[in-house]
Amino acid sequence: MTESSVYPLFAVAALLVSAISPLLVVWFQSRLARQTTVRQEKTAQLLLDSNAKVANAAAHANAETTAALGKIHTLVNSNLTEAQKRELDATRLMLASMREVVTLKEDRAIAIDPETTEAIAIAEDRIRELAGALTHKAAQQLVADAIQPAPPLT
Repeated sequence: MTESSVYPLFAVAALLVSAISPLLVVWFQSRLARQTTVRQEKTAQLLLDSNAKVANAAAHANAETTAALGKIHTLVNSNLTEAQKRELDATRLMLASMREVVTLKEDRAIAIDPETTEAIAIAEDRIRELAGALTHKAAQQLVADAIQPAPPLT
């Protein structure tokens, strides 16, 4: 081959290289883009799976906490109700005793101490207050029981 016959081959080769190189660059870029997309999809799926696990764990913990708080609320409320009932009973007994003392003093024409009269009024008010609170609690409990039965105490 002569030197003059090689030049056209170089020209053809240069033309082919200049035509093929952009195609190769595009092919490598699209391949890289596909690989990146696959990695991103895998990463997104792992993130979604992880988020689902965290959400399930949080929901489970929330359910346990809610159940525990429900039990605590029931116990505290029942203890408070029992304490109010005991206070109501004690106040009624004290009021009955104070009234007996007043009756005995009136029968014997002994002056009633103003503090005793005031204590009787305070006791009567407290009895009304406690009885009203306990009646209100009982009505609320009936509504709550109708909505959802109380969990068993363990």
